[in-house]
This record gives sequence, C-alpha cells and structure tokens, in this order.
Amino acid sequence: MKRLYLLHAARPRVDPSLNLSDYHLPLTRRGEILAAQLGKFMLKQGYSPDLVICASPARARLTLSNMWAYLASSAHPQQIIHDYRIHLMKGEELLSQLQQLEERYKEVLLVGARRGVDELAKLLVRPSEDSSLTALPELAPGALMVFDCGTAPWTSLAPGSALLLETYNARLV
Repeated sequence: MKRLYLLHAARPRVDPSLNLSDYHLPLTRRGEILAAQLGKFMLKQGYSPDLVICASPARARLTLSNMWAYLASSAHPQQIIHDYRIHLMKGEELLSQLQQLEERYKEVLLVGARRGVDELAKLLVRPSEDSSLTALPELAPGALMVFDCGTAPWTSLAPGSALLLETYNARLV
C-alpha cells in the first residue's frame, strides 16, 4: 500500500524588524511546538515516511526540522529532498512530481505551502457517497492529511484516486 502525507508548513513569524522576505521567515514559537507535536503524533500512529519532499522556504524546512527527532526514530531510513520549486507549484504540478516517484518509496511526506498542498489534497481525494469523507477541512498551519493511495504504481496516481484516512491539526495543550 502506498501512503501520502501532505503537510502544510507551520506558521511563520512575521516581524517587520527582521527585514526578511517571506521565503526566509522563521517559525513562530507556537509553530515550533506544534511541529514537534505533529512529529510525536506521526510516531504514535506508526506513520513512517521513507521519502520526505520538503519545500525550501525556511518555514517548511523548520517545520520538518522540529518534527525530525520523531520521524528519524522510525524503523526504516528516510531520504529527504529539499526542492526549491515545490512551494510555487499548484496541485496539478505537485501531482505530476508525485507520479515520477520511484516505486521503492511506499510512504511519502510532502511538506509545502498551503495553496499547493490544499489544491493537491482536493485533487486527490476520492469521491464518496458519504460527503463527510470527501469534504476537506480548512488546512491550518501545521495541518497533516493522510491518504491511502492503494497499491498501484505512483505513475497511476490520478485525480480522485486517493482515500483520505485522517486529518490532524496539532493544538497547544
């Protein structure tokens, strides 16, 4: 079974005194904590990506960094690809990237910007007679969506072909 984890990067810290472009904004302290909670959640659920594709803006890299201690403790090794193009891609372009994945990858985590991740999720979700299973919630910063992509090759991943298993929004406790 193939599994896809779509993660909207945690919230960046917007501070005019930093004089940084959007690309270089760090996470808020809350974003750092929520990212760590997300890593704990993935570990607890047994979610263990063997490939991580991460957009290159600071908020995406820092989200992954704060999760990493929990992801790295899983049973099999992960490969990480930092791709500067990911944060600019729309849903269809992200789908095209996923269709090019090697078959050896069974579980893939994509960390990106809300727009692209949201569009990809809406594109992939399999229609269901139960509309509550296909109605995607608003993606908050740090939100994770888990999809079952079946057993077919990644090249077969198509619109409407993935089953949404779970959505997780970390909350400060």
